[in-house]
Amino acid sequence: MKRLRWLPLLLVLFVACITGDDDVVSIDGGAAGTTVTVGEGHTLRIELDGNPTTGYDWEVSAVDEGVLRFIDRDFDPDSDAVGSGGKVTLEFETVSTGSTLLELIYRPPWEPPDDSHQRFSVNIIVE
Repeated sequence: MKRLRWLPLLLVLFVACITGDDDVVSIDGGAAGTTVTVGEGHTLRIELDGNPTTGYDWEVSAVDEGVLRFIDRDFDPDSDAVGSGGKVTLEFETVSTGSTLLELIYRPPWEPPDDSHQRFSVNIIVE
């Protein structure tokens, strides 16, 4: 009978593992130029190649903050080697229904934006 006490807890853990996080929409560089629909009150997570150790980093260059607001960024290097590139993850929260062009630019902060810098843009619809 003692083993049955753990059964409800195991079922809860199992369900949590298989359901995932439905409030997060994740995209990567392959979504460039597309339209992405995100639910109101949800999070948009974008994962792009980058290497902030070089001074270059992804920054928001265009967005309607009344629709979509930047909340966090993270960097996950590909290896433990000093100067290693990896994945930059940017998170945004949806603020209200509507649409906006989200444009990111990959540049060092000391350089003004120009056409030589890599860009990522996606149309966001918040429903």
